[in-house]
Amino acid sequence: MSVEDEKKKPRKAAVKKAVPAPSADVTAAKKVKAAAPKPAAPKKKPAARIVAEAPTVQPPVDATRRDVQPTQMQIAERAHHYFVERGRQHGFHEQDWLRAERELRSGS
Repeated sequence: MSVEDEKKKPRKAAVKKAVPAPSADVTAAKKVKAAAPKPAAPKKKPAARIVAEAPTVQPPVDATRRDVQPTQMQIAERAHHYFVERGRQHGFHEQDWLRAERELRSGS
């Protein structure tokens, strides 16, 4: 325990106030209200069933097709390969990119 916890005094219990007894008229009025029938709760509609559709499956892509577009990542990897082959010589990045793009599109 810390020093602050030791110095704190225990709290006093709350004092309850005396409530005067209700008069006979008030008690009778409460009984009448309690005896009144409650309105019927509205009926809940059944929840709609959710039917999951089967996901559409894409057919496998044939790598030899010429209409397949290579991704930027594929082009970048091929262009980087050409950069490394050239001995990491700078200044030819555009030529490397275009060569990689052309080769990937042609399927080579």
